[in-house]
Amino acid sequence: VLQVRNGDIWTGGPDGLDRFSRTAFNPVSLPEQIHEVSASVDASGGLWVGNETLNLVHIAPLASSWETTEAPPLSLATFSDPADGTVWGASRMGVWQLFPGKPHLAATYPSPGKGSVPYSVARDRHGTLFVSWPHTGNGLLAWDGKRWHDVLKKPATVKVMALDRQDRLWLGGLGRNRLVELSSGVEHEWSGADHLRVGVVRSILPDGDMLWVGVDDGIQFFDGRQFRSLLAKDPEAFQTVTGL
Repeated sequence: VLQVRNGDIWTGGPDGLDRFSRTAFNPVSLPEQIHEVSASVDASGGLWVGNETLNLVHIAPLASSWETTEAPPLSLATFSDPADGTVWGASRMGVWQLFPGKPHLAATYPSPGKGSVPYSVARDRHGTLFVSWPHTGNGLLAWDGKRWHDVLKKPATVKVMALDRQDRLWLGGLGRNRLVELSSGVEHEWSGADHLRVGVVRSILPDGDMLWVGVDDGIQFFDGRQFRSLLAKDPEAFQTVTGL
């Protein structure tokens, strides 16, 4: 084991050398008026920041400043597709493709939206875009490239969603102790009977065939059959987990 002047640590073993590099955070100031942000990274390393107050903001790789784009205010929900590196944003008008190329409105909603901003946007391996917004249809719309259609059978408020590697869409924020799985158009609801009992699901992180969920009162791990709680010595360590 050897530590060099810049702080890197080298370790040697039977298969060669490994280097551990510690890097510092590089602060980038955003406009003072920005709040309630959602950020996604594109394939080039650029950062796209949606927000409620200003046009969507773009920060180029290694840049120390930001630039505004044509995507309008209230483009809060953003999504980076790992399959092809595209970045998408949802506004009251419709869905924007932010990267690659110049940001442009890719699809407008079937009817004008009112009220709050869209909560979340995602895109599956077939290219279908999903937008959660309680002011359109049943609260979750899908765009197949030609038309919009309702995804849910009955109205619901979906505040967070995520796609796993099997292309299953997981939906949270529908109420206490409720998580919905959409697989090939079939809905399955997980609830307290499956040990999901820690409040409203506010964040979802697929992990292979497993799932992590962050809620009002903690973090739970889903092994495909039931939910297990992550315990901490400090009972307030995992209060209102909005990101994973």
